[in-house]
Amino acid sequence: MIHKSKKFGSNAYGRLNYAAGGIGHEHKIEGLGFVKGTMTSDLKFIDQPAQAPEPEPLFIIEGVDDIIDAMPSLTATGGNSTATGGNSNATGDETAASALAVDFSDLNNEFEATASMHCGKGEKLFGHYIVSLAPGETLTPEQWGEVLKEYMDAMGYDEFCKFCGFVHQDTYNQHMHILTCRVKLKPGGPLVDDSNDYAKGMVAMRKLEKKFGLQIVANPEDSWGVDIKKEQFKYLGGNREEANEAMLNGPRKDWAAVIRARVNEAWSKGKPRNMGELVDVLKAVGVDVKVRANKAGDPEGISYKAQGSDAWISGSKVKSTRMTWRNLIEKEGITYNPHKHNAALGLPPALGALVRVQAFQELNKIQVAAIKKTKLNIRLYHSQGRHFAGFSFEQSLKSGAEKYEQMIHDQLFKLVMNIIALLFGTDKGRAPPAILTEDHEIPEGFEAVRDDVGPDHAWAIVASDKPDWKELGQIKIETSEVILQEHGEWIRPTNDRIGKTLDNDPDLKF
Repeated sequence: MIHKSKKFGSNAYGRLNYAAGGIGHEHKIEGLGFVKGTMTSDLKFIDQPAQAPEPEPLFIIEGVDDIIDAMPSLTATGGNSTATGGNSNATGDETAASALAVDFSDLNNEFEATASMHCGKGEKLFGHYIVSLAPGETLTPEQWGEVLKEYMDAMGYDEFCKFCGFVHQDTYNQHMHILTCRVKLKPGGPLVDDSNDYAKGMVAMRKLEKKFGLQIVANPEDSWGVDIKKEQFKYLGGNREEANEAMLNGPRKDWAAVIRARVNEAWSKGKPRNMGELVDVLKAVGVDVKVRANKAGDPEGISYKAQGSDAWISGSKVKSTRMTWRNLIEKEGITYNPHKHNAALGLPPALGALVRVQAFQELNKIQVAAIKKTKLNIRLYHSQGRHFAGFSFEQSLKSGAEKYEQMIHDQLFKLVMNIIALLFGTDKGRAPPAILTEDHEIPEGFEAVRDDVGPDHAWAIVASDKPDWKELGQIKIETSEVILQEHGEWIRPTNDRIGKTLDNDPDLKF
């Protein structure tokens, strides 16, 4: 379900005429239903001349708890309904005979009388909302009554407000026009607060979709779609479906929409985990990436270009809630490391150097079972009947001096060995020493059992420019605590109480 709020206005007549299918309505109404809501007046369906067919309303709902069975649906062959504010003026010609004539004068008078109670300076007292189902979906009259009530509750309208609904069945989709008076039936005629009504309506849509088992539509900030305005329909093909197609492939391409469609295709196959992967997955679907950096060399903006176009489009214009540099990191969870990703992004190399150490620790049976059960961010490898856990540790160096680099490099190796000792008891003989490598190197003969962690998952170790052994010791303690907090008490090589290894537990399997 989707909802829209049209511009508020100072009179009810025009909105009633439009919602009842009067002149100016942009689609052919094949059925018209009325949901009374909180109105005391009715929508009157006017008899046609004797020689004309006798169309009847699709349904009329007096209230959620007072349902009249749906009447046979109307098929209007002549176009829109003839909506009037007074008595019918049908002439009996073919056009009038093929349309459904209605009288909404009582509804108009009730709306205007309520609006007259307003003692403030507000002029836009009448609201108009539209709730639409996906093509092919339908609701019963009773369900539309519930939609009206729950949607109005979410928008801040209660029993002291006047509102009603007109349900249209057209060739494209079933939808309801909701007309409201913002003036409350209270002393002074205060207005319903319309602030943030779009977000409130979105929450109501998601609840109603679940309640009635309808297609779940992603919120705009979570999707890649674009809303086509009514005035664009005619130029782009006549209806929303053709308009969407025209925006992607027509003569006036909306390249931002093309990029969104291609990003959606890429994300459906698997969202990139880091900026390097972002460049690769978007290029695979025909989208190039360009990053803008400030004077300090730090990224501050990102643009995209669909292959086939010469236009670079900023992330804020493609999708401001998702595709800007900031939101890619904060909302999409895509990581950025200048040492690893600058080359892929076309940026200069980051200052300093990145030292990375891979630690491969042999596991016993219970440790393998624990890792598989809890799905921890640890790689698993197999080699000649033995299992190993793969850990990554990294440190960024500010200095480029080889001697300094080597010193920090050696300290990082020692620090990693100490952390592994804390985790697995290698210094106490509980497990064999870990195998250490550099720069993503995997020992020969190791076969990956699970390697879905991603290349950027690592324990970052930050040491001072002048190494302080007390500080390094504290880093060792803090890092091990972080790991242990995530992993819990899962390192138990032996069970002293029964004097045998947990590897003998028949319920534990590799």
